[in-house]
Amino acid sequence: MSSLWVSKKKKAELIELCEQLGLQWRASKERFARESSTADSTGEESGMSPAPSPSMHERTLRSSSRQLSSRTPRAVRAIQEVVESPLPPTPAALADAIERRVNAMMDSAKKTIEKVDVQEKATELRDKLSNVVSVNAVTLTYEAVLLLYQLIPLVYLVTIPAVPSLGTSTRSFHLPDFFVLLTTEFWSPFFTWLTTSVLMPLGNAYFFNLTATAANVTRSTKPYDPTASTTPEEYRTDPLTFAVTKALVAYLVHYKGFNFMGLLGDESLKIVGAGVGRDTQLIGSGIAGLAAIWESILRR
Repeated sequence: MSSLWVSKKKKAELIELCEQLGLQWRASKERFARESSTADSTGEESGMSPAPSPSMHERTLRSSSRQLSSRTPRAVRAIQEVVESPLPPTPAALADAIERRVNAMMDSAKKTIEKVDVQEKATELRDKLSNVVSVNAVTLTYEAVLLLYQLIPLVYLVTIPAVPSLGTSTRSFHLPDFFVLLTTEFWSPFFTWLTTSVLMPLGNAYFFNLTATAANVTRSTKPYDPTASTTPEEYRTDPLTFAVTKALVAYLVHYKGFNFMGLLGDESLKIVGAGVGRDTQLIGSGIAGLAAIWESILRR
């Protein structure tokens, strides 16, 4: 009797110790076995097959998945956004978009040009420049620029400091000395060029005006016809005579040394020949002469 009581007491102490340490797996296992047997018996009585009980591993996975879904909603949303985002366009779609954009820009540019009448103004400018007078004006302007570059020295130095924020470096520019316009060193060569390239050819072309003679002959021999499309144009100075006279004077002055009996200074002639160039004057005269001949042919 005493030994039985001692063994029960020790067993009770062991159970209490196990409960304190949390070692209740055997009791929970027995309780789970009892519940399973009760569920099986209930299923057999009702004629239904017993529902399979989830294992410990399945329950652990389910609880961990629920914890993961509740703890990481941001990651889940990011994945959904990536999945739902549209795919990049194909090369054909990109090419079509670029073509549409270029066509829209071209249409807007055409509308802008039509609004400001650029084409009409360009046509007017072309009509004004498409004659022999404009050709002579261009050649004379080119010669004048060359001569002014030779006569006006570049002496003043202007320095623009560097701007580090814009990435520019220091730059220096030379400005012309316009005080030379008050001296004879400028006006003597300039008047020499003006006389040989403009005044003498103009005077000769005024008196030997072949276009005026042709226009007078046409008016006297032909009756007046208001429907006539082309009539010889009369210039105050003959363009062809102007070009021929200019070439002849340039040849005599620069190649033969003819100074018109001391009217032109030798030093001025040298400056003009070095600045403008002897060949430049001859080439300009040849171009103007060809333009005059071609214009007369087209007007016939």
